[in-house]
Amino acid sequence: MMDGRPEANPWRGLGFPKVPVPFSNGTGWFLPFAGAHYKAKDRFS
Repeated sequence: MMDGRPEANPWRGLGFPKVPVPFSNGTGWFLPFAGAHYKAKDRFS
C-alpha cells in the first residue's frame, strides 16, 4: 500500500475478528474513564 500498489498487500483479503470486551457494547464508552485514570496516575506519580 505504501508504494501505491494496494494489490501487493498480502493481508488484503483477510478480515480481522472483533475481540469481545466484557461489559461493552462495542462503542468504547469506557475509554474516557481509562484516559482519565492514566492521566491522574501520570500527574500524581
